[in-house]
Amino acid sequence: MRKMIVMSLAAALVVLFAEIEIPAQDAAAVDSSRTSSKHLSFGQRYYKAKNFEDAETQLLRSLEFNPNEGRAAYYLGRLYNDTERYEEAVEMLNKAITLLQKGKISYKNSYYFLGQIHVYLENRPKAIAAYAKLLTLNPKREREIQYLHSLVSLSAEEEDFEAALEYARRWGELEPDNPEVRDMIAKLAMHTGGAEEALAEKEKVLEMNPNDWETLELLGNQYK
Repeated sequence: MRKMIVMSLAAALVVLFAEIEIPAQDAAAVDSSRTSSKHLSFGQRYYKAKNFEDAETQLLRSLEFNPNEGRAAYYLGRLYNDTERYEEAVEMLNKAITLLQKGKISYKNSYYFLGQIHVYLENRPKAIAAYAKLLTLNPKREREIQYLHSLVSLSAEEEDFEAALEYARRWGELEPDNPEVRDMIAKLAMHTGGAEEALAEKEKVLEMNPNDWETLELLGNQYK
């Protein structure tokens, strides 16, 4: 009797689960996501092997199956950058930024490659925007110095000397004993009317490098 009850219960469960259907739309979404991931995996492998043609095909297929796959957009951006298709690279890297989680390395790297591309294309305002954004993403000290160096140079080229000076000061906080930075702050301070700051920075340069005759002569002329 007990065996018959167990068998009846099992049969009822089989019927119950058979009647439960996964909505076709949800099933299709799952299949598309899985297929997208497979194409992404192949695309990444081809990219790392520098087989750019096959990599592009696979990464585009990944995006076809899942338009929200930020990693595919990111690798396409890098691929187009490597193959000097810069406008397409910018488009894909911007797409990646909108899709990727902010904590991901690829999210940060998207801004990094955008900065490089815009520098190459001589689009300084957009390059400045990319490097300025990178400063807000908790970069390591070495990276922060690199970004600040780029921002000082780009801002000066844009003749925005006040912005360049602010970036140089931030750089100086990270490398207070770097005479190159102190000299840069001095020159930018002179451009913005900060004569006292410029002289103070030049004195620091001379303390670090007593044989800097150019700085010594400049200070000598100022104190005559």
